[in-house]
Amino acid sequence: MRIKLAFFLALFLIDSLFAQNRPFEVGVSIMPLISNNLLTAKSSASPDIVRFFQDNETNLFGFAMNAVVRKPITNKISMQSGFGFSLEGNDSKKRNVNWASPDPSLPIAIKLQYIHYNLNIPVLINYHFSVFKRPFYVQTGLVGVYNFKRISKAISYFSSKSSVTTVSEDNLDIRRINLSTSLGLGMDIINKAGYKVFIQPNFDINLFSIHQEAPISRRLYNFGLIMGVLFR
Repeated sequence: MRIKLAFFLALFLIDSLFAQNRPFEVGVSIMPLISNNLLTAKSSASPDIVRFFQDNETNLFGFAMNAVVRKPITNKISMQSGFGFSLEGNDSKKRNVNWASPDPSLPIAIKLQYIHYNLNIPVLINYHFSVFKRPFYVQTGLVGVYNFKRISKAISYFSSKSSVTTVSEDNLDIRRINLSTSLGLGMDIINKAGYKVFIQPNFDINLFSIHQEAPISRRLYNFGLIMGVLFR
């Protein structure tokens, strides 16, 4: 029900933004990304705890895909919205486990992954310019984020060179609705009468912690390369 509500909200937002009698562009995009958490200590947390997690957590590879609607406002400015899905989170380093006596049934190392499944509604503005007659644009704005699922993966490694992955839902203290700020630099690599193909290095970061009450603030961020096509 919530996913349907988010979808109809996106349609309403798109209609509100683009319901003027001007041409607009529609298309799709996909973005392979690298994500992690920006960690900061709240008043009740020790900076040493933050450093411990910073030393042990690493990047996670994910992706995002979006339906895109872009509306030219002037020759230099365009507005953009749409509806999308992203998979992002963080990985951790493999850590050795020491037991009192060797036992092949017990793991010798373990690592953890936390994966977020998000629905996204962006409201973005583009400033278009040219460099050596090549069309570029700078993009910035806000992205509404709805986290509908978060899972944790515990990967256990054994002396036999095998591994076992245990997956569970991890929804404790998760902020379901968040906002991200987005910044990108794009280029139209193909620009024809009926369509254009673009690429865009992009950076997103949550404005609020993914946890509501935890002593450590975790704001998800990602770097990615958006590749997409827009039809006129």
